[in-house]
Amino acid sequence: TGGGTLRAARGHARRVDDVARACERNVRALFVTLKSLVPGLVRRPSSFIAAMASQEAWGGGAAGAGVFAASKSAVAALLRSLDRELDATTVEICIAFPMGRVDTESNRRKPVDDGRGVIEPRAIGDALVGAALMHGGGRLRELPIYPPRSARRPS
Repeated sequence: TGGGTLRAARGHARRVDDVARACERNVRALFVTLKSLVPGLVRRPSSFIAAMASQEAWGGGAAGAGVFAASKSAVAALLRSLDRELDATTVEICIAFPMGRVDTESNRRKPVDDGRGVIEPRAIGDALVGAALMHGGGRLRELPIYPPRSARRPS
């Protein structure tokens, strides 16, 4: 879901309908999933919810990515609010913030060589498993995940 605000940047929002599509894919889909799962999760001895926001939700949108930034910021706000609602439960919530491009099929179709490298999905999964398995002395609620230092591309 590209997300330009006022200008038609490469592959970004060009119409008002793009706003609805970005919110449908990012916010509504998460809301419907949470509405279905949370009642059962609060009855379990412990539970873990993880969802993806974006670097734009962490620190502001890039030029031309305003709609995407707004929808992913709404995802983060929804999860932060839910975390407060579930304060008296054993449900843990972690918001992953990929701080760069994630190696996905969609992103491979629109290559951008910014020299920063890409984040492999496995790295995000490993980080979330680590957050889920954290016991006792703390918890990870917000987890920024950065591209590798080298600009190498996954094969």
